[in-house]
Amino acid sequence: MQANLYAQKPCTLNVFPLTHRRELVLQAAIALDRLHGPSADQYWISQCRSLASQLSALGCPEDRVRVEIMAFQEAVLSTLVDMQTDLTAQIVMRA
Repeated sequence: MQANLYAQKPCTLNVFPLTHRRELVLQAAIALDRLHGPSADQYWISQCRSLASQLSALGCPEDRVRVEIMAFQEAVLSTLVDMQTDLTAQIVMRA
């Protein structure tokens, strides 16, 4: 019974969701808005791989890494759409 008092309980890793890292999401959206073609593809792949590597290095399980990267991609896409919507609204207001 004494040994059970000192047994370590399994731990879990809770990472700060990438989607809540607003500055990171905004920076990626701005970069993708400015880049086109192969340059945009290369940037995007590099960004996602880098984030996945960071999460893996912290001990995040592979399935969780995948979920975080997919959510990050959706957040960046949503931000890009919002940026374009805002731009369109500004153009319409000027006309």
